[in-house]
Amino acid sequence: MLLAWSERITNMEKYKIKAIRELRSVDMDRFKPFRSKKRAMGNKIIVNNAAILMGAKKV
Repeated sequence: MLLAWSERITNMEKYKIKAIRELRSVDMDRFKPFRSKKRAMGNKIIVNNAAILMGAKKV
């Protein structure tokens, strides 16, 4: 998926893509609102940024 344009990815973009991959693999129970609404929102923002970076629509 990422190989086609990997040559022009900067370090920051690589970091964000790594972050979205890690978020996807994490148990979602950790990010339920009653645990920490702020943390869950922060993670959603990270996911949205990474998705925009990859040229996808907003999550």
